[in-house]
Order: sequence, then structure tokens, then C-alpha cells
Amino acid sequence: MQQMFDYQDEEGLATGIPKLIGYLKSNDTVVVRQASQVIHQFSKREQAKIALITHRDVIPSLIVVLGNTNDPETAR
Repeated sequence: MQQMFDYQDEEGLATGIPKLIGYLKSNDTVVVRQASQVIHQFSKREQAKIALITHRDVIPSLIVVLGNTNDPETAR
């Protein structure tokens, strides 16, 4: 999961975002928390933020996670 922070270019983001969405759908709460933290970090970078916003599955997946989690770190 930590290598997700290394995706800098468009190609890297294009492959990284679907992986993050898959991690958000995991039954492992630690994996979901880490994926949400990576998305949070991505949202601070302009190019990554645009990629997140334009990917059609990111927002719906985050909504599901927020609705299902009791973990404040995941919701943050």
C-alpha cells in the first residue's frame, strides 16, 4: 500500500486508482483504512485530485466506506 504514494504521473495514477478502489472494498478494516488514507494524501496533490474526481468509482466507493465504517481514522 505504501508504494501508492509513489504514483506521480498520469499512467501511474490510472493504474493506482483502480487498485485503491479494490482496497476500499476489502473486508479487512486495516486495508480499507490505509486505502482511505492514501486517497486523502492523493487529494492534496492537484494532478492526483483531478484523477480521483474524474474516476467514476472513487466517490461511490468512498460513500459506501463512510456508511459502513465505525473507525474514525478511516472516516477522516
